Amino acid sequence: MVFLREIKRRKVLHTLSLYVVGCWVVLQVIEVLSGAGLPPTTMRNVLVAMSVGFPFVLLVAWFFDISSEGVTRTPPREPDEELPRLNLSDHALSVGLLAVLALNAYVLSSPAPTSAVSEPAMEQRTLVVLAFDDINPVAKDDSIGDAIAGELRSELTRFSGLRVLGPETSRVIKAAGDEYSIAAELGVTSILSGNTQLKDGKLTLQARLLALPAGNVVWQSEFEDTTSRAVELQKRVTQAVLEIILPSANAATAHASRIEAGECSDVYELYLRARQIGRTGNRLRKLELLEEAVRIDPNCAIAWEAIAGANITWTVEGFSKAGAAARRALELNDSLAGAWAVLAEIAEHEKRWNESEELFLRALYIDPTHALVNALYGEALLARGRVREALHYTLEGYRYDPAHWWISAHVAMIARYLGDAETTIEYARITRDLRPDRYEDGGTWDLLAEAYLIRGDVDQALSTWAERGDIVADWFPQCVRSRQLPELRQGLNAAMKQTLSRYRNGDLPEAEGLHSWNIIRCATWIGEADIVVDLIANEELPAEVQFILFFQVDSGVLRQTEFFRNSVVDSGLLDYWHEWGFSDYCRPDGDSFACD
Repeated sequence: MVFLREIKRRKVLHTLSLYVVGCWVVLQVIEVLSGAGLPPTTMRNVLVAMSVGFPFVLLVAWFFDISSEGVTRTPPREPDEELPRLNLSDHALSVGLLAVLALNAYVLSSPAPTSAVSEPAMEQRTLVVLAFDDINPVAKDDSIGDAIAGELRSELTRFSGLRVLGPETSRVIKAAGDEYSIAAELGVTSILSGNTQLKDGKLTLQARLLALPAGNVVWQSEFEDTTSRAVELQKRVTQAVLEIILPSANAATAHASRIEAGECSDVYELYLRARQIGRTGNRLRKLELLEEAVRIDPNCAIAWEAIAGANITWTVEGFSKAGAAARRALELNDSLAGAWAVLAEIAEHEKRWNESEELFLRALYIDPTHALVNALYGEALLARGRVREALHYTLEGYRYDPAHWWISAHVAMIARYLGDAETTIEYARITRDLRPDRYEDGGTWDLLAEAYLIRGDVDQALSTWAERGDIVADWFPQCVRSRQLPELRQGLNAAMKQTLSRYRNGDLPEAEGLHSWNIIRCATWIGEADIVVDLIANEELPAEVQFILFFQVDSGVLRQTEFFRNSVVDSGLLDYWHEWGFSDYCRPDGDSFACD
């Protein structure tokens, strides 16, 4: 007892308590950091160090007093000095310290955790599904090989660990003839191909799986059944492919299958033919087949989804039909990403920004690998001013379908809006190589030319525009050079207004939209925002197109106009920003906003 009273006089318990509390704080920090990648042995090693330090702290506490005045030597006890008496808190503190020591000894005596050996990252498996060849089709409507490949592609995207390239990329590889070399450039590890035959109500599928780079056949089989059981045939092919490529794949995915065995059995052949003929551009015939399908089987959800997509014609009637079909499809099966995306596009067109955001996110939750949905969401984000996020999602779309010219063109456009010249040039050239006809329409020309301007290479930009000939206004080269030589801006205002008048009078026979774009860009560069506002206000442009014009990196003068501010507030875009995040070029300012 005298020993404990001497410990109290020397304030040993007080010092040890502070040491234990400090150790506890350190251990809490380590526990938090363990989730950020610290080795699992870190906690044990620190405990060992603290245990080793405990007797040293005990010795220091016995011989020295630690206080706010510093560290001083503990004076020896005088012969007539009475030792302090122990109270309840002293006993509790002693018991607590003994318990901590016992717990520490138990932890250190337990087996040490093995260091986590990071497993090698799973090799990226990339599959391309080529259109199945049709054996002896008797008519265009009788060809369904491309449609079956599309259904297999949609089903295989449901499984994590497998990257399935999109339809446009598959068609490019198929058309090239040299499947192995192009596929290898895209990182493809497996190719699924085969052929189909329709005869006397029977469907025969012959499928084979090739492994790259060797190109050897690792699996092949033939399946035959009635056309009403085509879904079952496709699922058997899917399962066989997964067992080869992803033997550990878990069939329980985050969302249900697009179609289950037995669904749409009476009309599935019609549905496949409609999908196939849609590739020829005959939208009306495609709709006829799909509408016949839903008359026969009103509960065929995928047919309703296809009708919804086919009716997106950017007209009031088209949107109405598309919306009705998409809602019907989702009533029957709410795991159809395409139907959710159609509703998102309609909401976007009608400036229901919040609803559109939720619908796009729902579609991507169902199928995050859907190339076109990713790109469409990117375009929607661009219209709302979230340009960096727009580039991210559009690049995701490109990753899943790198031969889709529309997606690559949008990557280039969004990169230009961010002022990224190199990315703009890279993807504009990809678009040109994929679709030279679209390049000649002028859109990609503008992307390349403006990318050169971002670089500061005015001569290269003008040379690129000059290839377009008479669709560039005479004053436009002067406007381009005026960006570096302000004295050249004299007379541009009047020249633009004259062109605008001719444009509105219908006196510009070719590429009229490009003339208006030249006016918008030139007026923006030289600070004539009123011309741009006048043009936008008098054009019947979709809401998303109007806003896209304001979210280029060099459109700051447009973002300062009352027209822009009023449009943001009146359209509900400001409310959307407050809920989902502001534009890259604008920020909250109390209840209002300010833009650069």
